[in-house]
Amino acid sequence: QKWSPTTTVDGILVDVPCSATGTGSRRPDVLRRESDISELLDIQELLANHCAEILPAGGIMVYATCSLLKEESEDQVKKLVEKG
Repeated sequence: QKWSPTTTVDGILVDVPCSATGTGSRRPDVLRRESDISELLDIQELLANHCAEILPAGGIMVYATCSLLKEESEDQVKKLVEKG
């Protein structure tokens, strides 16, 4: 979270680490493993917030995850938008 670009950027792709539940058809082992979702949620929020801080006004952020879980996708984006 200490990294900042050396030049102005117009957009950022934030491909956050996730539980990978969206890859279950190709990797069914993912659906059976235990993962600490709360730790992943914290990391996702930290990364998204940092990217929002370094993105200039009018810039575009794409938040990407391969999870099917609402708390890792929609809920994270909603929190970020509400934060402003």
